[in-house]
Amino acid sequence: MRVRMTRDLDISLDGRTPQKLKMGESYNIPESFVPNLLDKGIAIEDKALDPPKETKTKIKTKKTTGRRPRK
Repeated sequence: MRVRMTRDLDISLDGRTPQKLKMGESYNIPESFVPNLLDKGIAIEDKALDPPKETKTKIKTKKTTGRRPRK
């Protein structure tokens, strides 16, 4: 299950090698670990499937001169 960490955590997911999970990053964690992390508030479920690969660029527009309207 995909979760986003709310705190830094050192954890051994396979029982042998410790990993450092960083705050704000998304990780795929085995289902057996997730309920404990969610209950303690260490992680939240990350529902975003994939982040966007590109973002829109802001188009520069020509500013108007700010003339007053005629009476």
